[in-house]
This record gives sequence, structure tokens and C-alpha cells, in this order.
Amino acid sequence: MKSILNHIAILVESIDSIVAKDMFATEFIGKVEEFPSEGTRELYVGATSQMGKLLFMEAIGVGPYKTALNKRGVGLHHIALDVLNIDKFVNNLVGSGWLLHPKSLEFYNTYKQVYLCRTNLPMIIEIQQKKELIDVNRFVLGMEFPFGELRLLNSLSCESLKMGEKLIISTDERSFSIKDLI
Repeated sequence: MKSILNHIAILVESIDSIVAKDMFATEFIGKVEEFPSEGTRELYVGATSQMGKLLFMEAIGVGPYKTALNKRGVGLHHIALDVLNIDKFVNNLVGSGWLLHPKSLEFYNTYKQVYLCRTNLPMIIEIQQKKELIDVNRFVLGMEFPFGELRLLNSLSCESLKMGEKLIISTDERSFSIKDLI
């Protein structure tokens, strides 16, 4: 069952420092928004009409992102994928090695969203059900990631994700490592 890259979330110390690096054209920089209930400031990079955006998240208060920052530091937080049928997608993951994060129980019924994790991977896979999959006009064209096990990557059925030695993101502007951003 196919999945489409929705966004890549990167936990940073400061969104302002990301913007100051001037790595992205102005038309791709969104508006910084605060979400006190989540304890974050967030910035999407990618034109409004584009899929596969970058999401920069700054932990500004108590919550899951502050916990992740304290535990793992800055870097990749999650990869969000869209699917047409979350039940079928999750059933296809049986035996793949992915584990269902306990927080999924809170979000499944209301939002049709679940989270996948692995103890040896310092990030989460967010799976969300959509009425249609939009796979045109993407900002992030692809991402290379050292998943460790090819079966983990293959089970996600996302053409934008590739196995690689380093964490590399390719946009319609250029390719770069997440380390270049943080």
C-alpha cells in the first residue's frame, strides 16, 4: 500500500537561527506559529501549494517536543506520511519491525493518525489517513536516511524515502544534510 511524504519535522534550538541562515528563498518561508498546548514554535518551509514540506519545531514549553529535545537533542523528529487507508497500511506492517507508539491510541479514533517507532531509530514515523493522496508539486523531492534495516524502509512504501549513509534531503532548490540546518 502506497504512502506519500507529507512533511519532515526537524527539532531545532531556535527557529530564528534557521531563518537567519538564509538557506531558503523567501517565497518558501512560511509564518512562524506558536502552539502553547504542544509547547512549540513551528515554521513550515515550502510553498503553500506544495507537499513534502520541511517543518522546523522549536520546543518553548513543557510537552513531547521538549522531552524529545532533552532526550535526543536537535535533529530529525519525525517523518509524516499520508495513506488512503490507515487500517490496511498498519495491517501491512505486521512483521516489518515497526512498533506502534502508545500515543497512537489517543489519536487513532479522532484523527486517523498513528505513530511508528523503533528503539534503535531516533525519530518517529507519523502515518495519517487522507481522502486522496496528492503527489505533485513537492518541495522535498526525496530523503536519504540510514534506517539500519532495509525492511523498515521498504515497509513504508514511500518512493520519496531512500536508504543512505547520511541524512540527506533533496528539495527543488538543492540537497543538504540536516546537520547543515541545525
